[in-house]
Formats: sequence, C-alpha cells, structure tokens
Amino acid sequence: MTALVLSGLLLLTGCRYGDHWPGRPPRPPRPPKPSPSATATPSPSATASPTATPTATPSETPSATPGPPEQVTLPAALPAATGLQPIGTSPAPPPGSTGGVVALTPDGHFVVWERRHDTSDDAGNRTRYPSRIGIAPPGGAATWFRPEPADPAQLRLVTTGDADGDWVVWREEPFRELPGDAVLFSYDRATGAVVELARVTGTTLQPPVIVGNRVYWEQSSVTPEANGIWSAPLAGGTPRVEVADGSEVTADRCGAEPALLYATTAADGSATDVHRRTASGDTTVLTRTLGRGLPVLGLAGCGGDVAVATGRAGALDLPEWAEGRVLVQDAGGAAVELALPIGFTGREVVLGERLLGFVTVPHSLFGAQDQVLFDRTTHVASSLGANGPGDVLQTSAVRLADADVVSWVGVVNLTFLRGTAAGYVG
Repeated sequence: MTALVLSGLLLLTGCRYGDHWPGRPPRPPRPPKPSPSATATPSPSATASPTATPTATPSETPSATPGPPEQVTLPAALPAATGLQPIGTSPAPPPGSTGGVVALTPDGHFVVWERRHDTSDDAGNRTRYPSRIGIAPPGGAATWFRPEPADPAQLRLVTTGDADGDWVVWREEPFRELPGDAVLFSYDRATGAVVELARVTGTTLQPPVIVGNRVYWEQSSVTPEANGIWSAPLAGGTPRVEVADGSEVTADRCGAEPALLYATTAADGSATDVHRRTASGDTTVLTRTLGRGLPVLGLAGCGGDVAVATGRAGALDLPEWAEGRVLVQDAGGAAVELALPIGFTGREVVLGERLLGFVTVPHSLFGAQDQVLFDRTTHVASSLGANGPGDVLQTSAVRLADADVVSWVGVVNLTFLRGTAAGYVG
C-alpha cells in the first residue's frame, strides 16, 4: 500500500519512475552476439560507418591473483556517513518545476537540468515540457548552457551524463508514452559549443563516459549490429563500434593517462573479463567468476584498481538468490569483496584512490535504495542517504570529484532531486 500511495503522489507531481533515474535503463533481451566485423548502423544522421570494427584485440593474459579477497559483509542498515565537511547543494528549481543532477565535474560543480512540471487539461491530456541544462557550483546558481528547445520534436528527458576537463556529455531519452530517439550531446565549456553526437531509435543507450577526446557508451538493441560499445569524438563526428561484445564501459581517470575499462562475458555466462585500454593497447586486468545468472551490473576504475558489481539483475528467483557483491581489486591483485544484504544488488559504481561509492538496489517494492560510501583504507561502509522504493522512485547516485569530494542526491518534497557535495576527511 505504501508503494502504491507513493507512486500516486509521484504521478501527481510529474516525478515518475524513470523520469529521474540517473543511471542505466533496463536492457532489452539481446539476440546472439555478432562477430567483431558486424556492420555498424547508428549515427547522428542515422547512418554509421559500414565497416566499423573493434580497434584493438583484448589480451588473453589473465591477471595475477595473489590470494582470495578479504570479505566484508554489509549490514542491512548502514550507519550514517561521518567525516564529511559540507560544501553546498545544487540549486532548487523555481516553484512549479522539477530538476536533478546528471554529473559532477572534476572541480566539484553540478551538471543540472530543470523543467516545468507536467500539466493536464480538463480532458486529462498531459502536457510535457522540455529541459534546460547548466552547471552550478555547490551553493550557487546555475549557468544554463543549453536552453529549453523550442522544437516539440526535441522534447526528451535528460537522464545521465559525465564530465571531464572542458567537456560535458549527457543522454536524453523520449518520454515513455511519446515516440522519439535517444540522443547523446556534448558541451565544450571552453567554447560554449553544444553538439549532437549520436541518435538512435529502438536502441537503449547506457550512460556515456569521457576518455580523452572521445565519449564511449554501451548500446543494447534487438538489432545485433547495434549492440556493443560505441564511441564518437567529443567535438562531433561519425560514431563507430569499439567492442562488439563489450559491456559496462567506464573510465579510469586517476593516472596521468586516462584509460577505458570494459567487460566481456563468456558465452556460457560463467566468467567475465575486465579489460583496460590505453594508447598501447588492451589488456585483461581481472577475471571474475560468475554464479548462475549473475551478470556484471557495474564497473569502475582508478589508477589501475578495479571495482566490479555483480548480482541478479531482476527478481527472477527468490530474493535470497540475489547474491549482490562488489569486488575491489588493486593494481597488484589484492582484493576486498563486499557482500550486500540479501535481496540487494550494487549499481552505479564509482571508484577513487580512497573511496568506493555505489547504490544498493532492492528487488522488493518496499525496499529503499541506499547510497553507500566505502572507505578503502578503514574498510568502513556508511550511508549517504536512502531514497524511495526501488521500483517506484529510482533516483540515487554517488559521484566523486578531485580532492575526495563526494556528492549524492536526495528527493525533496517528491518534486525534485537535490545534489549535496561534501569533502571527505574520514
């Protein structure tokens, strides 16, 4: 009953499930994996390179495994995070509007969006409104670099993004009941240019990530040629497929040279390999054995260290079978494995030299998503704040910036998402 009441309130305010989820949407079922020479199709102009192929072949050399990982079991209720020095929050939208946070810049500024609440006429016809996007320092006002589009064809939800250096990228998706394309955009903070990078129809775009001068993302589609990891130049250009059978793409930006991380899973689902791509090529840095029906749900990297989240993606069996785990392995092979409470899996993983962040997602309608912060030095896990039932309001996201700056989000009056930034001092 609680979940039904909350769901009704969200519909009244225009905040529905899916409208503000900053992470990944569910993947449609995939057909058999294509070969690396599969033809690529999507692009900003709906045509892509006809001969796009992976740019490098992953190494088959397994990573060193000096011993079994140290086990850390998380309690069902985590203590509130301490050792945080408040910096500020993202701006609240004006009355009658909603908003949220899609990314955190390396210098700790919020990338935010804002739009008017949905309205309905006497006949019950709903009107949706477009979003504007900007950057706001914690505690300050936003500077809007992309105003609300005037063209009704550009009416889409702003869902997630990434920021690095002078660049911001974000994903927009059509509202559930409206036809349309999923689109990726970039913004150059140095020049003010906003560029459309990729546009697809009938294909799910996972969160984009910036590595060097390109943006990478994973695609899932019923069309085999559209699956895999894709990339495009940040300044604009034809998208290309990078790894036809890759998934969970992310970035390691802790070192002098940024690296691309991605996963490939064995055909029988028994294990997954984590690959690291730099200018010198691809290497396999971790092999993770998987249990029955336990896919990779999140991946992060920092300075050669890797974090991998695994668990049952949906409530296909009893909650006891969820088996949510988050493994953190350092560059030398030493590892710590976090066992999540029964019925929870980890998503939206982020990794820093000192901190690990992720979201615990429940299978139950009555569970809450918790935003978890794990100190890699002390092995202490704490909560940054839980948000509504997992199947009704999916809104949580932990983000890290330079100098151990942490941000997380909270729902305010069931109307908008407020980001909070703090410096972690332990």
